[in-house]
Amino acid sequence: MAPPREILPAVSWTYRRGSEEWQEHEFANLLQELVCAVQRDDETLTRYCLCELRRAYRKRRP
Repeated sequence: MAPPREILPAVSWTYRRGSEEWQEHEFANLLQELVCAVQRDDETLTRYCLCELRRAYRKRRP
């Protein structure tokens, strides 16, 4: 049996890590996850998404 292959998201080969496009893609994914977490009433994932959004905001502030 072959070892499991690592699954790479499309963004990993579409954009360079750390590029503006990559950051926008990751931000959009995080917002979508937040929407889904709120709809499912998943408190843990909601807190995680909010924390990551705050971190991303602080990181991008001039």
